[in-house]
Amino acid sequence: RHFHAFHEENQRKTLKKMSMKENLDYSNPNVCRDLKDEHDKCFFKWLDEEFLPERANGGDECKAQWNLYQECIRKRLKAIDLEVALKPAAERWPLEKPKQSK
Repeated sequence: RHFHAFHEENQRKTLKKMSMKENLDYSNPNVCRDLKDEHDKCFFKWLDEEFLPERANGGDECKAQWNLYQECIRKRLKAIDLEVALKPAAERWPLEKPKQSK
């Protein structure tokens, strides 16, 4: 299958790129751009070749790119003091329990 060969090669390239980028500046707003682009390229190729023709096999083909991109976003949010955005909404804005009347 053509997509799977593309996926394996793309994943190797992405992992190699990331292993060379140990000291990234996560305060830079574009620090995750290349990871997003890599994931988008993989995802849309999978969408066109696998999902839309109803030949999907679980959608894990782009998981490596997605995980790297998400990790970069987490580090970016931490670098700009927006780490709170990573918490579930219930933790950020807890609902007060209603007071029970007697």
